[in-house]
This record gives sequence, structure tokens and C-alpha cells, in this order.
Amino acid sequence: MKDGIARGVPIGRMISPEEIAQSVLYLASPVSSAQIGTEIIVDGGMLIFTLSF
Repeated sequence: MKDGIARGVPIGRMISPEEIAQSVLYLASPVSSAQIGTEIIVDGGMLIFTLSF
């Protein structure tokens, strides 16, 4: 089942928990102190499929 889902993701694989954790760590770090009101989307490119141009 995961293989079928992964084929539908633009990057061709599932996002790992570690990749999500890296985004969380970034937001919790001082490096992101200037970011206010920003969304970081970790979806392997799936958002592009929901946008209509």
C-alpha cells in the first residue's frame, strides 16, 4: 500500500519522520528567530496537486 501512495507523491517516496523532525527542529532553533507567520509545508510536493491555476 505504501508503494502505491509513494508513487502518487511528486518526489516519489514517503516523507520520513526524520524529515518532519528536521523541520520542527529548525523552527525551534535560534536560526528561525526572524520567521513570523510562516508555514513550512513538508509534503513531498503534494500541495502542488491541490492548487488550481
